[in-house]
Amino acid sequence: MENNVRVYTVGELTLREALPGAKYWSVRLPRVMLTRFRVEPQVTFQTHKHESEQITYVMEGTLEFDVEGEVFLVRAGEAIRLPSMVRHAVRALAERVEALDAWSSPSEEPWVPQDGNEGV
Repeated sequence: MENNVRVYTVGELTLREALPGAKYWSVRLPRVMLTRFRVEPQVTFQTHKHESEQITYVMEGTLEFDVEGEVFLVRAGEAIRLPSMVRHAVRALAERVEALDAWSSPSEEPWVPQDGNEGV
């Protein structure tokens, strides 16, 4: 019986564009995904929501989360958790951001709006 364990090498974890000014890599299983993001200053992920629960840990810089009108600043060494289907936008502030995201039951790219300005 195959156990499906896999190691991803540094060469496989290459950054690709999520949107202009933001790059990521991801590792996924059917019920969980881990992404690493590099986001340039002032880049915004527009307002969206998704089925996946999300935990973001900021390694460098500061992210501004606008969660249903309430603003949260998440600095290096801090984390934020977002329940499923909560509308939010995310913006890098004055410096480049490096962050890790953990996602439950991920869609292909949960941060990408699917219908107009709102992801599913």
